[in-house]
Formats: sequence, structure tokens, C-alpha cells
Amino acid sequence: MNFVAIDLETANADMASICQIGLVKCENGTLSDEWKTYVDPEDYFDGINVSIHGIDESVVKGAPKFPELADSRNAKSAIRKRNPKEDGDEYTGVRIGKRI
Repeated sequence: MNFVAIDLETANADMASICQIGLVKCENGTLSDEWKTYVDPEDYFDGINVSIHGIDESVVKGAPKFPELADSRNAKSAIRKRNPKEDGDEYTGVRIGKRI
């Protein structure tokens, strides 16, 4: 089974307050690639969220903002649309929009 799993951490209850993105790619049941980055959510950090993931303002200081990350070459190479003709599956995309 081949798939890419994505994990998002948020600074607060707002789902657009992404402060970390992680991706793992599995091919034939084996981890084949991984990528992660901190993101400046341009928002406040709620203590509840920080207690869960340990990420606060000091951790994301200097990290890219989401629009910068979405336009970066690294993000584009980490997230690729698979070819439905190759694996027989229909591609399903999710768009994350935050002040882009």
C-alpha cells in the first residue's frame, strides 16, 4: 500500500493556526520519506495546545509563514500529486488556505 500521511499542529483552536507540518510517505508498507517544518502561524498560542505538542512562540521564531511555505520549492517537492493512471486510484486533494 502506498500513501502519504500528513500531520498538522495548530497554535490554538483555529484550524488555520498551523504551527507545524509533518509528512511521511510509505511505499509498499515501508516508510520511504519524511519531511517536517515549523510554521509561524501569525496567531497566538493557546496554553492547551502548547501543553499537547510543546510548540510555542519561541520554537517558531524565524520559521516561514504559511504563504511563504506554500510557495517554496521544498514544499512543492515534498507534496506531489500522484498519477492516478499509474496506481489506479482517483486523486483527492485538500487545499489549505490561510491568507494566501
